[in-house]
Amino acid sequence: KEIKKAINEGKPYLPVSFFDLSEFDMNLGEQLLAYPNDVLMLMEETLKQFYEDEEVKKPMKIRLVTLPSTEKIMIRDIRSEHLGKFVLLEGLVRRKTDVRPRLTHIEYLCTNPSCSFSESKLKIVQLEDKAKTIKTCPKCKSGVEQVNKVLIDSQNLVLEEIPEHLENSSEQPKRMHVLLQEDLVSPFKDSRTNPGSRVYVIGIVREIAITTKTGAESINYDLIVEGNHIELSEDDYSEIVISKEEEAQIKELSSKENVMEVLVENTAPSIFGHSKIKEAILLQLFGGSGVVKGDGIRTRGDIHILLIGDPGAAKSQLLKSAVRIAPKYMFVSGKSASAAGLTATVMKDEMTKGWALEAGALVLANGGLCAIDELDKMSDED
Repeated sequence: KEIKKAINEGKPYLPVSFFDLSEFDMNLGEQLLAYPNDVLMLMEETLKQFYEDEEVKKPMKIRLVTLPSTEKIMIRDIRSEHLGKFVLLEGLVRRKTDVRPRLTHIEYLCTNPSCSFSESKLKIVQLEDKAKTIKTCPKCKSGVEQVNKVLIDSQNLVLEEIPEHLENSSEQPKRMHVLLQEDLVSPFKDSRTNPGSRVYVIGIVREIAITTKTGAESINYDLIVEGNHIELSEDDYSEIVISKEEEAQIKELSSKENVMEVLVENTAPSIFGHSKIKEAILLQLFGGSGVVKGDGIRTRGDIHILLIGDPGAAKSQLLKSAVRIAPKYMFVSGKSASAAGLTATVMKDEMTKGWALEAGALVLANGGLCAIDELDKMSDED
């Protein structure tokens, strides 16, 4: 029923849950994890029999919308054993390129009338970075003419590990290129995969050949994840679920007359004093309500805080404690921060050779807290 409905509505893909699949047939679920390419291809071939008219231009894609938690992996832990296998990654979108066409296969017809390829098209599938063309028919060695190029939309994302998931704060988050194709691509007006959003990506790990300076293929390869499904992760704090007990505690706390003092005392309790600063940090974390004036000009309700003081007065510690409380944050140190690193940089993307926008700290912290340490060490123009 679902397949018929999706076909009638003309949907580009069919969402399939791994758990439904393995509930129906455990063996099939295991096969899908072991040989994703073959099983997906068979599933897409099987879908064709549900179409009424025989000549289907573009059958639906199979999109796997869930995976068992055993397949969830950190970007830094991807190894050669994962090549050709499904993985579930969670990360922060750092960069997103424009949507560009990508060649999937070239169709030829043979010029020799007695050859079978003079009637049925000969498809040359493009799997590598370099376009693969032919001059003669592989069957009868006559000349061939190119009749069609099949192109699909493609887009490249750079996914970075989420800072909170790292074991200690000194570790550098690792990155991975994710290739999105066909119905997964989205323009910049679609905020689902824009830089700064946290996403789950289900995809297949692939290797990419690196060419040496002489043009030969190197023995070292690069990794990329070919996306099969992408969705926002539920990390927005407007969607945090509060339990009944927590709600009762919050209401009990709010009924106290000295609620502000209690909260201030519990902000960075190991640092003595500085109660006015702690109060300011709390007010900043809660945020105010924006005011729209009569002529339509909006005044924002959030404050900025600049802490100035002698070395060793616990400024950095207060900053770190604010970051620990905030549900969404970016922490940068002034020595390493530049204007581009804080806002956005335009970079040349190695994969598509086009230009891509990479989000900086302020963009990634949108709706949260951006903490900048050692502001005085930054250069004046930054």
